[in-house]
Amino acid sequence: MSAGSELIGRLARRINVEEYQKTHWTGTFAEYLDIVRARPPRRPYRIPAPLRHDPQPRLRGN
Repeated sequence: MSAGSELIGRLARRINVEEYQKTHWTGTFAEYLDIVRARPPRRPYRIPAPLRHDPQPRLRGN
Protein backbone atom coordinates (compact mmCIF):
# COMPACT_ATOMS: atom_id res chain seq x y z
CA MET A 1 0.00 0.00 0.00
CA SER A 2 1.39 3.42 -0.93
CA ALA A 3 1.76 6.22 1.60
CA GLY A 4 -1.10 8.15 -0.06
CA SER A 5 -3.45 5.16 0.09
CA GLU A 6 -2.51 4.53 3.71
CA LEU A 7 -3.28 8.12 4.66
CA ILE A 8 -6.64 8.00 2.85
CA GLY A 9 -7.45 4.75 4.66
CA ARG A 10 -6.68 6.29 8.05
CA LEU A 11 -8.84 9.32 7.32
CA ALA A 12 -11.72 7.15 6.09
CA ARG A 13 -11.73 5.20 9.37
CA ARG A 14 -11.98 8.44 11.39
CA ILE A 15 -14.86 10.03 9.46
CA ASN A 16 -18.42 9.35 10.54
CA VAL A 17 -20.11 9.41 7.12
CA GLU A 18 -23.65 9.79 8.49
CA GLU A 19 -22.69 12.77 10.66
CA TYR A 20 -20.78 14.36 7.78
CA GLN A 21 -23.80 14.05 5.47
CA LYS A 22 -26.08 15.67 8.07
CA THR A 23 -23.87 18.74 8.44
CA HIS A 24 -22.60 19.34 4.88
CA TRP A 25 -24.51 20.65 1.87
CA THR A 26 -24.67 18.24 -1.06
CA GLY A 27 -26.83 20.20 -3.52
CA THR A 28 -25.90 22.70 -6.19
CA PHE A 29 -25.39 26.40 -5.58
CA ALA A 30 -28.55 27.13 -7.59
CA GLU A 31 -30.56 24.82 -5.28
CA TYR A 32 -29.12 26.62 -2.26
CA LEU A 33 -30.15 30.00 -3.65
CA ASP A 34 -33.69 28.68 -4.29
CA ILE A 35 -33.94 27.63 -0.64
CA VAL A 36 -32.63 30.99 0.58
CA ARG A 37 -35.17 32.88 -1.56
CA ALA A 38 -38.02 30.65 -0.35
CA ARG A 39 -37.09 31.11 3.33
CA PRO A 40 -35.84 34.65 3.98
CA PRO A 41 -34.50 35.49 7.45
CA ARG A 42 -37.09 36.14 10.15
CA ARG A 43 -35.82 39.63 10.85
CA PRO A 44 -33.44 41.93 9.02
CA TYR A 45 -29.94 42.34 10.34
CA ARG A 46 -29.48 45.29 12.65
CA ILE A 47 -26.57 47.64 12.02
CA PRO A 48 -24.94 48.98 15.21
CA ALA A 49 -25.63 52.70 15.67
CA PRO A 50 -21.99 53.85 15.22
CA LEU A 51 -21.89 52.17 11.77
CA ARG A 52 -25.15 53.60 10.42
CA HIS A 53 -24.99 56.12 7.61
CA ASP A 54 -25.99 59.61 8.71
CA PRO A 55 -27.37 61.54 5.69
CA GLN A 56 -26.66 64.88 7.41
CA PRO A 57 -23.38 64.63 9.32
CA ARG A 58 -23.11 67.07 12.17
CA LEU A 59 -20.02 68.95 13.19
CA ARG A 60 -18.69 68.30 16.66
CA GLY A 61 -19.72 70.88 19.22
CA ASN A 62 -22.94 71.87 17.41
